[in-house]
Amino acid sequence: MPQKAAEILKRLVRAAETVGFSHRIYGTTVTSDLIVLERPGKTDGPHIYVSTGIHGDEPAGPETIFRLLEDSVCLPNANWTLFPLLNPEGYNLGVRENADGLDLNRDYLHPTAPESTAHRAEIDMLGSQDLTLSLHEDWESPGFYLYELNSSDINGLAQSALEAVTREGPIDLSSRIDGRPAANGIVRGRSGPFDRRKDWPEQIYLFRTHTKICYTFETPSTLPLEQRVRMHLAACRSALGTFCRQWER
Repeated sequence: MPQKAAEILKRLVRAAETVGFSHRIYGTTVTSDLIVLERPGKTDGPHIYVSTGIHGDEPAGPETIFRLLEDSVCLPNANWTLFPLLNPEGYNLGVRENADGLDLNRDYLHPTAPESTAHRAEIDMLGSQDLTLSLHEDWESPGFYLYELNSSDINGLAQSALEAVTREGPIDLSSRIDGRPAANGIVRGRSGPFDRRKDWPEQIYLFRTHTKICYTFETPSTLPLEQRVRMHLAACRSALGTFCRQWER
């Protein structure tokens, strides 16, 4: 069973310190601190942002962060910002929403919850990010899929992520996923409809304000936790490798 938020955050801070990350409390809830893990790289290195745990009933993302911390050693030039558990109270309750019943991933255009208000302020202080990854789960999906928002010249991240995931589990090949057109496990976003939405998720806010490349990875909640973690990790490793190879050209 997943640990309580305070326990997993303590473990994450210890693991982060061993590979050169610092941690900082950027906000609090009634029962928990909100923590960001950071490690600077080279001035001209890419800025990589990873977040997870915005839905409290999706434990695979926070568990994946432990292994991403180890992988980060392989990309020493990158400037890393990791938000490992955006919704600690929901995590403790095992529910999607926060303790007040609000889906935090619909609260980034005009944030009202303390969690999303503090997080959006952190995003704004960070400034431009070169790649953002968000780790999620989907209890309705039979396989892994991803959302892509990419207006940059860097490409191939979606395909490389999916190819890596196939070695760990199934891909959702539905023609529509979450009500949106999909192809081979990829849901591609278009920026036009965003302005009509009143409930921006985290990644839409990032894409409209701070980055040209956003990916949301979704693993199927019906699979065992360890398998979901391996699927997330495979997708992250492959996408990060593809991104950094193109960045360094």
